[in-house]
Amino acid sequence: MVSVCIPLHNRNATVLISKLAVISKRVSVPCEILCIDDGSDEHYRELNRACAEKYGVRYEELPHNIGRSRIRNLLARRATYDFLVFLDDDSQIVYADYLHRYIECLLSSKGEEVIYGGTMYYANPPTLQRHYLHWYYGYHRDARGPEERAKLGWRAFHTNNFAVYRPILLKHPFDERLVHYGYEDTFWAWRIQREGIPIVHIHNPVYHLGFESAETFLHKTEEAMKSLKFLHDRYPSFDTPVTKWNRRLRRWGLNALFIYVVRFAEGWITRQLTRSRPKLWLLDLYKLYLYSRL
Repeated sequence: MVSVCIPLHNRNATVLISKLAVISKRVSVPCEILCIDDGSDEHYRELNRACAEKYGVRYEELPHNIGRSRIRNLLARRATYDFLVFLDDDSQIVYADYLHRYIECLLSSKGEEVIYGGTMYYANPPTLQRHYLHWYYGYHRDARGPEERAKLGWRAFHTNNFAVYRPILLKHPFDERLVHYGYEDTFWAWRIQREGIPIVHIHNPVYHLGFESAETFLHKTEEAMKSLKFLHDRYPSFDTPVTKWNRRLRRWGLNALFIYVVRFAEGWITRQLTRSRPKLWLLDLYKLYLYSRL
């Protein structure tokens, strides 16, 4: 009845897989765990392959990376059951009744809703300074309770931890035109809500463990702005704070001046963001600058 879908990419997910294998035995409905490796290095494949075999998990390897949207669409097609739970490979289960919480919601909604469980971050920052920006951003921006997420609606949705009725995802797949990192999750949620399918926010979080260096985080931020530009050009009503502020700058005739001024401070901004206690308003400014240049 429930397929737990995990896209794998260059991550040791053995702890996650083993934990899910244990708690899946405690639910009262048929449950499978489906992992598809999206072109990882052989080191990670060996680890996850052996773990999947040990616990009887369905496991598949792709010869090359197909991307964040396509891998989730593929998982939905490969799944056996009609209720899907999606988890990222850098997640850690918080509650022993994690699957039971989703199953209850899926059954009560009769498959007519998308359910997002949320994200948690440990209060203690990571040991390595280069991971601080990623943790700091997630801790202060992504770790929201269900009430706060519900107010934000589709803007608070992420693909790291959600449940959906399989026919919904097959009918409304993730947009595979997105070749750059970012916004495939919020764009999908935006489309889902426009189709009249509610997104329900519940308290069923997982810990986010996979932190990237500040340099990688900023590079992915730049990639995400390219995705946002691609989407907003084609769907102007897909609006975010970045697109709204860019529209204001253009309306006021200040876009070129804004780019010119921030370009001189770009090095200073990125240095500030890679230090301890980064200012998130500087990251917001940097996003707007990256988007405005496109």
